[in-house]
Amino acid sequence: MPKVAHTLADLKAFLSETLHTSSFRIKRTSFDAQEEWLFKDGMLSHKTGGFFHVIGLNDMEDDSDTLYLFQPQSAVTGLLICPSKKGLGPYVLTQARIEPGNTGVIQLGPTIQSTPANFLRLHNGKKNPYLDYLYSGHRHVTGFHSTNQLDLGKRYYQKTKWHNFALVSALLETADTYIWLPLPVLAEAVKMDFILNTDLRSLIAVFEWDSLSGQNAHPEQTQSSAILEYYLKKSHSVNCRNKFIPIDQSSAFSIEDQAIRINKNNQEIGLYQIETNHREVQGWTQPLWRAEGRGKAILLCSKLSGQRVFLLTVEEEKGTPSSFSISPSYLFYPEDTHTPEVNNLPPPFARFAQSDEGGRFINHEFEFQLIEVNNDFDIRENQFWVGIDNLKHILSTSNLCNIQLRGLCSLLIEQLNPLIFEA
Repeated sequence: MPKVAHTLADLKAFLSETLHTSSFRIKRTSFDAQEEWLFKDGMLSHKTGGFFHVIGLNDMEDDSDTLYLFQPQSAVTGLLICPSKKGLGPYVLTQARIEPGNTGVIQLGPTIQSTPANFLRLHNGKKNPYLDYLYSGHRHVTGFHSTNQLDLGKRYYQKTKWHNFALVSALLETADTYIWLPLPVLAEAVKMDFILNTDLRSLIAVFEWDSLSGQNAHPEQTQSSAILEYYLKKSHSVNCRNKFIPIDQSSAFSIEDQAIRINKNNQEIGLYQIETNHREVQGWTQPLWRAEGRGKAILLCSKLSGQRVFLLTVEEEKGTPSSFSISPSYLFYPEDTHTPEVNNLPPPFARFAQSDEGGRFINHEFEFQLIEVNNDFDIRENQFWVGIDNLKHILSTSNLCNIQLRGLCSLLIEQLNPLIFEA
């Protein structure tokens, strides 16, 4: 029988049991004590050339050096969705993921979350049992859609995520670390700290759940959007303003026995040995990015002419393809200083805490907040109020909004999709 978490308590029990049986261990190691990750051509790379690279990049316009994770191939992520089961759907197939950098080690992820190197099995590990449903035109898939989305633009260089959604007509049998969730349970879980990972939140935010309601949606009230005009004006054309630089030849970085250190903010990319029996392989070595403190992402909400509106910001993120993205009202990475107006905001009416992708970062946390303000709130030139229909279009458009905005909008799943929750 397929495993189903009928309640939030069921889900928490499943995660706890999976962690208990995982035999998870993690410890620091040095570059010289292992042979999987090597310095070559001025960057740190896996011996296969797959997974990702740690690179130095020089911006030739301002002559600044920045450390990035470089993964030229898009990450592949996907959800299997069963639209209904005896009128009780939809259900979503999720996976309890053991990731070395997760706060709490285990978090719930999507059906598929993989680098190309993983699903091509460069590590000679196990194949994901549901990969063919999302990436091979499986005959039992009854509906399909995909979109590309931005990743962390201050940590990755040119990385995107390929989000795929596939409908199946019945609940599939579940492998060991997988479980089906009814959508109402998922809507409860989005409010919890460190339960859902960032990829699952992103997929939740961009999908049109109302399309599964069986009802005709009201015509969307989208209008020509000032924020999109501003975004296009600010976005950089395709040019070669950046150049790769050897990490060991930049004064911005230091290579130590166990880590690469960013000198200006004391962040580091350290090397770790990991063991667990709930992944494609049972043991491996990899770099993880560590930053002290906690970042913050804030989405301001208000009402304008009786309609719900949200304050979005066009934010510079040099690691994205256009060097800009559509962001929450305010976004601060762990090393950033908060601007004065943020300290005078009302308390949030909804919030959660989340750690970023645990396969690349270790305890790299953000606080996400929804805050209600008056619509006469002072805004900057790069900030714009948008209605809920325009917000939905921005979320679903490829490579436009950043991952922090999508994470915050997972909290809005019921407001973004009223029909499916009324059904």
